[in-house]
Amino acid sequence: MINAYTGCIDDASRLGRYRHRETQDIRDGVKALQAQIKDALPYLQDLAGQGPERETYKDNLDDAIEATQDAAKDVDKAMKEMAPPPVRRKAS
Repeated sequence: MINAYTGCIDDASRLGRYRHRETQDIRDGVKALQAQIKDALPYLQDLAGQGPERETYKDNLDDAIEATQDAAKDVDKAMKEMAPPPVRRKAS
């Protein structure tokens, strides 16, 4: 399950990294990923410190923590680089 999580977070990070340069508005998706990272990273770090039988999955967990930290950086960068959404003018 940890490997699957790592793959998913890598994919989401990659999409956020490249899609923000396109014309699609992915702001809501990036915000959702940012919120999930804020919950996931402390959980993973806690698991690394005191999870049951953690030595059996330590390498995978370390990869998941690193991938989550990288995704957090990518998400923050994407949020800064995204152009603001277009302002719609009211019809007169």
